[in-house]
Amino acid sequence: MQEGLAHILLVGRSMTITRSRIETSIPRKHGPAIAGYESALNKFFENVLQAFLKHVDFNVVRCAVIASPGFTKDQFHRHLLLEAERRQLRPIIENKSRIILVHTSSGY
Repeated sequence: MQEGLAHILLVGRSMTITRSRIETSIPRKHGPAIAGYESALNKFFENVLQAFLKHVDFNVVRCAVIASPGFTKDQFHRHLLLEAERRQLRPIIENKSRIILVHTSSGY
């Protein structure tokens, strides 16, 4: 994951399946464009959240790994937990200890 790009993958013992690829253009955060940046980032996080809910079944999946360079993973994790509390998303609330944050060198 990086700003504007996220992949939802299911990793098995012998196979990795790409379930979703979310791409959104995010404007740079200089000057008065900061409002557009924040709204585009929130829309991107919402799209990733919807794909996460659709493709990750915690009855089958042992853990969910959120990986990115920089602080994107932390921002998305915060967004995920806040939205789960606000919308009462039981699968995420009950399994938040199974969501792991990892640093990577690239979002690809």
